[in-house]
Amino acid sequence: MAFFDKPDALAVKAYDEIEKIRDQAKKKNLLPVVRFNVTSDIHPRIFSSLIKAFPDVMFDDYTKLNYDPIAPNHHVTYSSSGVMQPRGI
Repeated sequence: MAFFDKPDALAVKAYDEIEKIRDQAKKKNLLPVVRFNVTSDIHPRIFSSLIKAFPDVMFDDYTKLNYDPIAPNHHVTYSSSGVMQPRGI
């Protein structure tokens, strides 16, 4: 609901949470990874400012949509719908 009702507040909260994840991972010498689309398939362009604000955090997407990573720290894994897809998708 916050995504639609209070997007600015959600962005600030997400920034703070990503910062915490990054700092905790750094203390443990781990690579922090964040996945926005857990139960949705929103285009990562929506999250691009957050992704680009944290170049030391890896952002992962698992999607049926056909798009390229939007930054060097953004990884896309394509999922199948279970039906035949055109070659290369």
